[in-house]
Amino acid sequence: MAIGLAQRLRLRIYGRESMFPERASYPEGSPQWVLRNIVKAHLSLRLMIGTVAILFPFVLLAIGSAFGLDIPGSISEYYWYPSAESDAPVRVFFIGGLYAIGAFLIGYRGYTKGENWLHTLAGLCAICVATLPMVQDSHADTIACYGNILYGHPNIHGGCAAGIFIFLAIAIFKYSDITLNQFGNPQFERVLRRIYYFLAGSMIVLPLLIIMVIKGFLDPFFTALRMNENPYTVYLIEIAAIVPFGLFWFIKTAEISLSEFDRKIEEGVALSQPTPTEIGGNKA
Repeated sequence: MAIGLAQRLRLRIYGRESMFPERASYPEGSPQWVLRNIVKAHLSLRLMIGTVAILFPFVLLAIGSAFGLDIPGSISEYYWYPSAESDAPVRVFFIGGLYAIGAFLIGYRGYTKGENWLHTLAGLCAICVATLPMVQDSHADTIACYGNILYGHPNIHGGCAAGIFIFLAIAIFKYSDITLNQFGNPQFERVLRRIYYFLAGSMIVLPLLIIMVIKGFLDPFFTALRMNENPYTVYLIEIAAIVPFGLFWFIKTAEISLSEFDRKIEEGVALSQPTPTEIGGNKA
């Protein structure tokens, strides 16, 4: 069904279902077979990043609800949030989700060295968010309370959380054109570019808004909103920042599938200018 949809969309965009004949069958272990599987792994990794990112805040909510927990003021509170039966039952899922996103971002190889560095920095930030949690509300000096030097660094924790979005947003602004320039339809290319810039802008503006709310820079408006009307303001803003993060990976995968960018690489088709090698070198 997905293949049929892609073919129908290509027919509308390009006037053809594909620029290639049906895939040839190569012997297992041959160079062509290995390259095809590398391309499939690249596709799968993009989809896994997007899936884990979008599901992350909602899975935490569902697990917390199963333990009878109310919605916390921030996603990061799940690290400490206790239930009647367990001490911080959602913590393992909070840490596991962030470590998964971090590992996927670090392992993902894009089409330039600069893009790879930005993804690696974003992945390291995700791991640091899980490893260096926020201060527990009931213990202002969390390090002294638990004797763990990794606890109680709210500025590092918040900075790394913002860094995930900012580094990826920079990668989108700077490098999304590498595959987009190969799309082959100027009208759809412009639409996709606007979508990417909107998502990247959301990933920068919304984390900064969270920091300003937490630090009290937008008081008294957000203080009143948070305390009297909606105590989940920060959590909702965090979801609004995470969803564009995940959506980007799905839309980028769809773009590459429609333009058959990876297929062109697989088949050795010459790419139009600028090529990835000229821009920064392909580390894939």
